[in-house]
Amino acid sequence: MKIKSRDRVLMELQENFSPNWISTQELAKKLNLSREVVSLYLSQLYKENLVQKQSGRPVLWRAIDGHESDSFDNLIGFDGSQSGAIKKCKAAVNYPPHGLPLIITGPSGTGKSYLVNALYNYAQQQKVIDSNGTLITLNCADYANNPELLSSVLFGYKQGAFTGATEDKAGLIEKANNGIMFLDEVHRLTGEGQEKLFTLLDRGVYYPVGSDSDPHKVNVRFVFATTEPLNNFLLQTLQRRVPMNVELTALDERPIWEKYQLIIQSFSDESHRMHRDIYINPSIFRNLIQKNYPGNIGQLKNEIKILCAENYSNTSDEDLIIQKKSTRDCLKTKNSGTI
Repeated sequence: MKIKSRDRVLMELQENFSPNWISTQELAKKLNLSREVVSLYLSQLYKENLVQKQSGRPVLWRAIDGHESDSFDNLIGFDGSQSGAIKKCKAAVNYPPHGLPLIITGPSGTGKSYLVNALYNYAQQQKVIDSNGTLITLNCADYANNPELLSSVLFGYKQGAFTGATEDKAGLIEKANNGIMFLDEVHRLTGEGQEKLFTLLDRGVYYPVGSDSDPHKVNVRFVFATTEPLNNFLLQTLQRRVPMNVELTALDERPIWEKYQLIIQSFSDESHRMHRDIYINPSIFRNLIQKNYPGNIGQLKNEIKILCAENYSNTSDEDLIIQKKSTRDCLKTKNSGTI
């Protein structure tokens, strides 16, 4: 099928020049069309709000980016390796009337907590949770050997429910009302602990420990995370209630450009924390990019933190130099967060 010249103009702007500006003459030369024809099509596209115009001599044009900025844009790889995971997160957040529970899987250190924070901010941006709705996080591994304590922490308890329960106390579920409850390391929940979530996931109702006649109604969105295969630890009855599975890939499976960005970001974070510019020897930078990270992003960040700590005392108050031997041929990471 032959592509119309008008469509060629828009496609060229979208594919080769956005977000850069280009003149009518340059675009005409690129497409091998007359300047008058290209000018006519640009005017039509402008009226349809498909391109932007920058007045001046010459007039400049660029395609309008249809992507609306949101909290996920702060995640490295949002338009690359993480785009599929983010698409599922958005679907879970926006599904009416109260969203879908979802579970995030993947190796340790791949950024599950970062993703959950972005999801929470996105839910507020979309106004699907109240502005005062909170994100409550609980690591189930902290209570793996004490399911009774976990139940009381999650669901709260009634006075007299056990020794020391001298008054009613609200649990984390109550505090997460109209917000999001994030249960990390959910595979550490016992089968009994998982079963206690069923009624809550099904009907939005739970019972505090020590009560079977005082149902509490809440509106809580659930996010779970695990580093383990789902079938190994999670009951099928729980898995059926959590239809959306978001899988994060290991760092070494992500594009090298994203690893590069993560390294830059990590050094920038340390630079900002120390209020010092950081000079990085290129050979060290190359080693960081080429190295494998079984512990994923968490390991990468820790190694960069250690590099900075080891060199912190050997440099001036204005900068920090990470180098080999005596070379000063270094990349520079500014305290402003750029490089």
